[in-house]
Amino acid sequence: MTAQIRNIREMTDSREMIESKPHALVSGFVYILLAVIAVAATWAYFGEIDDYFKAIGTVRPSDQIVAVRNSIAGRVESVFLEEGMRVSKGAILFTLETTTLRLEETRLTEQRQHTAQRLDNLGLLKRSITNGRSYFDRNNPNQADHYNIYCKYMTDRLVGLEQTQNLTNDIDYQLKENIISIRAIGEKSAAIAQEKANYELLKRSLEARENLFADVRGVFYGRFIDYIYKESLLENSIERLQQSHARLKAVIGNEMSTEKGLREAGRLVEMAEAELLKHQSDSQSTAIILQRSIKLREDEHIAALELYDEGMLSEKQLADAALLQWAQEDLARHGTNSALGQQALQKSLQYYNSELDSMRRLHEIGGNESQELKQLDIQLASARVELLKFKNDYLIGIDSTIEQNRLSLMELAATLEKAQAAVDAYQKRAETVTTTVLDKLRFDTLVSIYEQESAYQERMRDIDDKLKAVNLTMSEATVVAPTDGTVNIIADIAPGEVLNNSVEVATIVPDTDTEFKIVFDVSNKDISGVKPGQV
Repeated sequence: MTAQIRNIREMTDSREMIESKPHALVSGFVYILLAVIAVAATWAYFGEIDDYFKAIGTVRPSDQIVAVRNSIAGRVESVFLEEGMRVSKGAILFTLETTTLRLEETRLTEQRQHTAQRLDNLGLLKRSITNGRSYFDRNNPNQADHYNIYCKYMTDRLVGLEQTQNLTNDIDYQLKENIISIRAIGEKSAAIAQEKANYELLKRSLEARENLFADVRGVFYGRFIDYIYKESLLENSIERLQQSHARLKAVIGNEMSTEKGLREAGRLVEMAEAELLKHQSDSQSTAIILQRSIKLREDEHIAALELYDEGMLSEKQLADAALLQWAQEDLARHGTNSALGQQALQKSLQYYNSELDSMRRLHEIGGNESQELKQLDIQLASARVELLKFKNDYLIGIDSTIEQNRLSLMELAATLEKAQAAVDAYQKRAETVTTTVLDKLRFDTLVSIYEQESAYQERMRDIDDKLKAVNLTMSEATVVAPTDGTVNIIADIAPGEVLNNSVEVATIVPDTDTEFKIVFDVSNKDISGVKPGQV
């Protein structure tokens, strides 16, 4: 051991403790403790501890135990199994009744035979229709229905032939009618075209006021002449109105002189009327005086006659009374003279009145000249408008007729095209109508046969499926041992008892020399300590 020299400054308590050597017993104790820990860990790793728990289990052979179940429900017919009986694979254990299933099988078999017969008959019917001859046996009652169908088809074919012939005749008739219509349309089109050309030529003739028609005996030449004649009449009417208009204007110049004469004639008439009234008044006054004198003389004469009769009046006095006759004669003469004077005055008055009426008529004529002139102006304008309207209406009528002819030609062309198309269609239809009708009948019948075949084939498949199901069910009605072994009955069954589907009746333990196995039912609290492969 060598001595170490250190600086005094480096010497501290902690450093002294670190650098000081431990006691020998402490080192030994540490080594012993580590050895104990290592031994304990090694023992804990490699050592085994038995852990026990209780569980319920079943001892089974190593081969699978087979359960015996019925696959279908039904009534038990017979039972052949017993508890502990040893059976071989395929041995009958029990059977179920199959009366209903056998009846169903018989019914399905009959349906299948009937369907197969129908399919065969449909095949014969198809061949007969395709080849046009019967393949049926008339003496076979199973083929009677389809043979009748074939006979009906042949009858329908004959009816179709007759209908086809009638249709062909109708088509021929329609074809002939359309051909006639085409000819008529052509003739009508030619006539309308000629009429259109004539109207156009008439229009040009009217515009040129010259006859352009070669045939002077034609209808359109007559229309041209009629138009010229009516036009000349209207023009002459206008010319006459113009002449009347000129004359009225000349008459208007004499209107002032006519008014002056009218005033003079009126003055003379007034004077004549005044003289006539004065003469009538004087005559009436004189006549009244004379009448009164005559009345007085009549009274005196009557009185004188009375006195003369009584002898109180002499003849001289009676003669004086006769002066009454003279007075009456004076009155008569005065009346005659007055009447003659009045007649003369009335004639003068009539003359002046006639002159006045003449002057008034002349004045009225002169007063109405302006009104008549206006009327003539209106009539002249109306005549000119009528002439213009006549020309325009005539030309418009021609243009309208030309346009109608053009539209008619277009319509006839379209109708002709349709008629020609109808003729082509009828010709094609006449060529194919017979084969079309018969082919349609044949194809429709064959399609119906194919549809029936498909339906019967589908029905056959359905019947076969049902037969397979019935046969499978009947095979499952007999329960046999699936393997060799010993029977362990779980549910006692007896004949006549009804079993539901999939009832476990018994189990069969296979006959083997292998080891057995135990199946434990471990509780939940112990399951955590169990591991796969643990002994």
